[in-house]
Amino acid sequence: VELLLPGAAGIPKGATSFAKLHLQVGTINLDRYLASHTNDAKPEATKQPEKSGKPPLKGTGLDKARAEITAGVKSLTIMKAPVQDITLNCVLANGVLTVSKASLKTFEGQLNLSAVADLVNAQGQNSLKASLSGLNIGNALVTVMNEKRLGGQAGANLDFTFRGLDSDSILRTLNGSGNVMIKNGV
Repeated sequence: VELLLPGAAGIPKGATSFAKLHLQVGTINLDRYLASHTNDAKPEATKQPEKSGKPPLKGTGLDKARAEITAGVKSLTIMKAPVQDITLNCVLANGVLTVSKASLKTFEGQLNLSAVADLVNAQGQNSLKASLSGLNIGNALVTVMNEKRLGGQAGANLDFTFRGLDSDSILRTLNGSGNVMIKNGV
């Protein structure tokens, strides 16, 4: 399947968005996948030992699905916030979702993100890296919350790794660092 929206090759000039999606899927059993990744999961669904590299959630279909997504949007508004230059590049293969690039600009700031999520191995390795720079706090708070008492510029860096997909596993294995910077105000 290939989906092309305005801005992609062959789409009229002046368009501001594009998306390209390549999806190859057999059968995905979402009921089993979701049940095995919640706190209400049956013990046998989440505690099966891994054998010869096969995912413990075999049968969900996500281990066989493959998708490549590339998308871009020039501008849009989310909850009154202007967002520009949105890009997304990601691949789903062998049950692992890799976001190689996600970025956007808002309130004079730049957000960049990359992530890896193992969607089929109950204790698979996951990671998240994100950076935010130059966010105009005053403009953001006035626009989104009608708050006028704060100002300045904000930035943040996050670099985390963790195992699993449920909150208990994530909190138990969370490792990494993060920092927040605020200057010229507050």
